[in-house]
Amino acid sequence: MALPNFTDQKIQETYQRVVQKGENGQLFDGTGSLIPLKIDGPDLIVSGAVRANSYIVSESVTVVTSGSTIFGDSSDDTHKFIGSIDAVDGDFDGTLEADAITVGGTALNTVIASVTVTNATNAVNATHISVADNENTNENNLITFIENTSATGNVGLESDGDFTYNPSTGTVSATKFDGLIDGGTF
Repeated sequence: MALPNFTDQKIQETYQRVVQKGENGQLFDGTGSLIPLKIDGPDLIVSGAVRANSYIVSESVTVVTSGSTIFGDSSDDTHKFIGSIDAVDGDFDGTLEADAITVGGTALNTVIASVTVTNATNAVNATHISVADNENTNENNLITFIENTSATGNVGLESDGDFTYNPSTGTVSATKFDGLIDGGTF
């Protein structure tokens, strides 16, 4: 970019295109009016907003002292972060995808595995699971068992495809029965 040519021009005709550096790095236009810019060593300090179609940062952003940082203004904006992000709070509308998530330095799956959930609809390690009353449907439902007959506490649920119950007919079906019924043998 070439500088304006001031040859054969009077100061009056060109002064609005001249910037002067004053004390403390402040900048003034040719009329002596303060420009909202200041030079502090190699740094440029802007007292208002910086607006541009694009920003290229060749090193890093080191300090944001206050306020909000908002990226993009529509759902088709893409923001890709390479490296690590350290945030106090996050509000994500939509899908958050990550290769690994930690809580206090511990992998999220480890944190979740050690949590006991009470009164949950679908949960691992739940002490109570919400079920629906199903007395009339004509279907064969698997009977659920607690694994390991002597186990208590955190145990797994299992089923056997050969042992079912039909709520509509009250029929229990199995491939074999061993035991007593009404005091007699079967």
